[in-house]
Amino acid sequence: MSLGGPKSVRNTGTLCSTCKQHYIGETAIKLAQLNLEKVQAGAGTKGKKSNRMLEIAKATNSLAGIYKQQGKYQEAEPLYRKALSVHDSLYMGPSGHPQVAQDLNNLAAVLKNLGHRNFPEAEGLLKRAIHIRKEHLGPGHVDVATTIHNLAQLQHSMGDNREALTMAEEAFAIRIKALGEEHKATMVTRVLVARLKSVIDST
Repeated sequence: MSLGGPKSVRNTGTLCSTCKQHYIGETAIKLAQLNLEKVQAGAGTKGKKSNRMLEIAKATNSLAGIYKQQGKYQEAEPLYRKALSVHDSLYMGPSGHPQVAQDLNNLAAVLKNLGHRNFPEAEGLLKRAIHIRKEHLGPGHVDVATTIHNLAQLQHSMGDNREALTMAEEAFAIRIKALGEEHKATMVTRVLVARLKSVIDST
């Protein structure tokens, strides 16, 4: 009976690699959790309250980002909501703040990955993020294009292809002007526009 040839060795190597990635991922989570706990524990110390709250939001976003990167969207969602709540309370006003826009974009991405029932909320979050970014960065900024592209993808997933095409074409126009036709991001949006046109033409 064979005790294992090259294939077994390859499988063992793959397993070890998977274990290593898991260990690194769990270590990153633990470190981020400890950092958040440390920041929260120091929230009552002397200093400006808004600065302490910003540190908490930053640490919360960091942990949420690690969960999101690892595909642990249910764990990331409440953390992104917490960070958004903090920034919303600190940056009140109709025009919002760029950090609020980033929080909205992050939360929308997580909600999209959590399934169809969350799509309407994610759509609203992205629309708000676009408004804030246009107000602060200008309508031709690449970050505006990124959020509009994300909205187009979401609307495509929702089956709202005509509205998605409008958004994709807007993002495409911004990216061509800001980045050029050969930039990777521009080409990604070009593909999305073409796909949406094909879907619409076939219906």
